[in-house]
Amino acid sequence: LQSAQNRLLIKNGKVVNEDGMVDNDVYVEDGVVK
Repeated sequence: LQSAQNRLLIKNGKVVNEDGMVDNDVYVEDGVVK
C-alpha cells in the first residue's frame, strides 16, 4: 500500500541533461526519479 507522501508528479517540468533541455512530466517515487 502506497501513500501520496512518497510520490510526486511534476507536470510540464524542464528536464536538463548533457544533450539539452526538454519540457516533460517528471515522476518521483521514494526519492527516485522514474
